[in-house]
Formats: sequence, structure tokens, C-alpha cells
Amino acid sequence: QYRTAHGGSALWVELPAGHDTRDLAARALEQGIVIEPGSVFFGTTRPPTHYMRLGYSSIPVDRIAQGVAELAALVTRER
Repeated sequence: QYRTAHGGSALWVELPAGHDTRDLAARALEQGIVIEPGSVFFGTTRPPTHYMRLGYSSIPVDRIAQGVAELAALVTRER
């Protein structure tokens, strides 16, 4: 799911409930993909774990599509 926004250097992504982006971040990093688990951005004692932040401002544009495709494949395999 996504919502359009203007400006910024990152996108927030909400995965279906049950996904844990902390685990996903570790597996993605093994493939050279860096994501930020969203749980660290919530100020609650039990933050949701199915959100992630994708930064894009320091990534060459020609590498973004491939990285997103690889991340999508990784998320699909986790289902």
C-alpha cells in the first residue's frame, strides 16, 4: 500500500500484518538491499512490525527498479 507525497528522501511501505520488517531487513541486507524497519519510528511500547522505510536519495536511479524488484521477490517468498 502507498500514498502519494511530494518531496522527501524516503518512502514508507506498509506490508500485510504478520510481516516483520526487522527480519526482512537482515535478509535484504544479505542481498545488498538496505531497508529501515519502521518499528523504530513508533513511540509506543509495542510498535507494529510490518512497516518499513525505503530511502532513495543516495541510490543511483538506474539501480532502484532492480532493488525494488528484488525486495518484492524477497517479501513474496516470506509469505
